[in-house]
Amino acid sequence: MTQIKNPEKVAFKPMDLLRDLAVIYGNLSEIEHFCRGVVKDDRSFATDNFNQALRRLKAAKSGDNLSDFEKFVSLIPKYT
Repeated sequence: MTQIKNPEKVAFKPMDLLRDLAVIYGNLSEIEHFCRGVVKDDRSFATDNFNQALRRLKAAKSGDNLSDFEKFVSLIPKYT
C-alpha cells in the first residue's frame, strides 16, 4: 500500500474520500444499470473492497447515513 508522507500537506483525507465515494455509490444504487456496470467492471471491482469499505466506515463512525451504501453493498450478489 502506498503511504503519503505528509497527508495534511497535500490535504489528503482518506476517510473523507471513502465517505464521499460511499455517498455517491449509495445515491446511484437505485439505478440498476449502474449497479450492473460496477459489478461487471473486472478491472477494478471486488466484492471484498466494498465490504471492507463499509466495515471501515462503520468502525470509524464516519458517515451519518450509510444506509444507501449498505443497500448497494447488499445488492452486489444480485449482480454477480
